[in-house]
Amino acid sequence: MLACVSFLHRFGPTYSPRQNAIYVDSIDWCTLIKLAPAGAFQRQYGTPFVGSSNGFGDSDPNHRGGWVYAIDADSGKVLWRHHSSLPMVASLTPTAGGIVLTGDLEGNLLAFDAASGKVLLKTTGPIGGGIGTYMVAGRHYIAVASGMKNAIMQMRSGPAAVVIYALPSTG
Repeated sequence: MLACVSFLHRFGPTYSPRQNAIYVDSIDWCTLIKLAPAGAFQRQYGTPFVGSSNGFGDSDPNHRGGWVYAIDADSGKVLWRHHSSLPMVASLTPTAGGIVLTGDLEGNLLAFDAASGKVLLKTTGPIGGGIGTYMVAGRHYIAVASGMKNAIMQMRSGPAAVVIYALPSTG
């Protein structure tokens, strides 16, 4: 049985009052699941159980990807979307400056124009965690949790690190 699912990830949506938009990432993932005969094995408590003879299935590399969507908060209309060839599992962070930050498992920190979806910045290092922004002495910084080990979700990995970007000063 081939099962294809599309679902929102653990971080859920985020909202930008400036754009009146909701931003959400998603996962599209198809796997071949082999049903186990009734009583073929017992559930082991404390481990995931899906009732198949091949665990979470044999992933179909031709049917796995992810999306970032920008959705109008009033109408529900999709304003823009961005496709990634691997699932999108990092958080989304909109900023007051009109950008949306996230990362993909292809090894990129992505900064989108919040209104148009245009990619403004793309850097390297697998991103599967959070992205935060902060200011110190009037200068804006972006902190990214980079590097991730998860054999189910990705094909590449990198060492764990926190990468901090200082944005150009506007004053």
